[in-house]
Amino acid sequence: MTHSIAMRRSLAWLWLVVATVGLTGCFGDDGPNLATFTQQPANATVAEGATATFTVAVAPANAPLQWFRNGVPIAGATGTSYTTPPATAADTGSTYYATATLDIPVGSNAATLTVTPAPPRITTAPANATVTAPATATFTVVAAGSGLSYQWQRGTTAIAGATAASYTTPATTVADSGATFRVVVTNAGGSVTSPAATLTVNAPAPPPASIVPAVEAGGEFNSYTVALKSNGTVWVWGSNGDGAFGNGTTTSGSTPVQVAGLPQVRQIAAGGGHVVALGVDGSVWTWGRNAFGQIGDGTTTNRLTPFRVTLPGAAAAVTAGTVHTVAVLADGRAYAWGSNAESQLGDGTNVTRSSPVQVVGLTNAVDVAAGIFHTLARTSTGQVLIWGAGPNGQLGLGATTGTATPTAVPGISNAIAVGASSQNSAVIVQGGQLYAWGLDNVGQVGDGTPNSNRNAPVLVTGTFAQIQRGNSAQHMVARLQGDTVVAWGLNDRGQLGNGTTTNASTPVVATGLANVTWVSAGAGHSAAARTDGMIYVWGGNNQGQLGIAGGNLSTPTLLPGFNLLQ
Repeated sequence: MTHSIAMRRSLAWLWLVVATVGLTGCFGDDGPNLATFTQQPANATVAEGATATFTVAVAPANAPLQWFRNGVPIAGATGTSYTTPPATAADTGSTYYATATLDIPVGSNAATLTVTPAPPRITTAPANATVTAPATATFTVVAAGSGLSYQWQRGTTAIAGATAASYTTPATTVADSGATFRVVVTNAGGSVTSPAATLTVNAPAPPPASIVPAVEAGGEFNSYTVALKSNGTVWVWGSNGDGAFGNGTTTSGSTPVQVAGLPQVRQIAAGGGHVVALGVDGSVWTWGRNAFGQIGDGTTTNRLTPFRVTLPGAAAAVTAGTVHTVAVLADGRAYAWGSNAESQLGDGTNVTRSSPVQVVGLTNAVDVAAGIFHTLARTSTGQVLIWGAGPNGQLGLGATTGTATPTAVPGISNAIAVGASSQNSAVIVQGGQLYAWGLDNVGQVGDGTPNSNRNAPVLVTGTFAQIQRGNSAQHMVARLQGDTVVAWGLNDRGQLGNGTTTNASTPVVATGLANVTWVSAGAGHSAAARTDGMIYVWGGNNQGQLGIAGGNLSTPTLLPGFNLLQ
């Protein structure tokens, strides 16, 4: 544009010269009558949005004037002053001059307009947002000005990469409620910070009553973690050496993999190397390690994809011990399969079974838990029945002898939950009291007397809401009423979650947990589910069972990119 303006002005002055020389004879000896500019227009600098005024003085004062912008006449601009419209950034560098005409036109000097950007101005501030976890929230600003750049902040901290006029949060959790978001808008003229918008995050609606989102820590031979989402899908990560992923391979990985070929599932259990799933239709499915027939398919060959176990009725609850499996039917009967060397199947024998057999004399069971050598069941009357081997007191019968059929645990009534670790048993009764017994070499009974096995129930300090359901762990994890998570026993890999690797013989608080709905303990790691669907993991990570890159974790850490409600 600059070249075009210069060319037009050169042609205009050339025309004036030619006209003056060529017409001299027409105006007499004195030449043409020319106007004279006694005041030239001055350069002007204005802020964007302001006007600029250019002024000339001419003699004689009555000489007709015409203003030009970039060599083009401005319609109606015939006075000694010309005021521009409000300037924009595109106007910078424009030139303005006037011509005065008597016999022929005479031009003034050209003045240049410089436009400085105006500071940004917020015209629409970000609005408060309310979402239900785990939805995202979007905040938007509208600002006036040119050359704008944006930087969003959470509180007063800049959010990396949030440099557009809108910002969308990651998937929200209830913990995000109350967070504020604002944006700094900047250009060459300055910057302005928007008012802060507040994010409110509501807890997600509970899933269907028949499905309880949960996470189970598994492993003895291999370590892995199993999760049940609110939509009834099952996901696994960690070691897949025995086929715990259920995807037809033995390829391990720390990224959650969905188990294919299952119906909608409402309960899961993780064993020493196998997984059990209970469908909403009452069907029972198993896969993974099968050295002792714990899959229930009549073989001892590992099962790499889910197998539907043949049972005489719909199931209502399942559990997975280290090497055996138990299912409670809707009518109160129980069936078990897998290792029975210690009579943990409860069929009156010590014959290992690769297909389900009925637990003798149990007709009103509602829930079960299992360790390595024993099984316990809660009945509809609040009684706790137990069977299997008791060399370390895990049967709670006052001795270390075993029993091949269900036997009532003395002193326990009004039970509302049962749990187990490898060679320990635990029961929560009405009121929230927890009783535990069994092996205590690393404090896993929890009554503060390590290295003192208990062959009868003892009280553990606290008011409890949930206890882990079983597996090969040598530690116990439980949830107190009010959602505090505690753990005790072996802590060599940080599985107690209190920031240390020191064993504990009484419950210690797992740090940094909130809004927990489910807890579980594996052979060397632990996991917990939160109300918003997020999962905490901690403890051993030698096989990727935490789903997080790196080594062991002695404090609970959120599993990234995975949510039980999505």
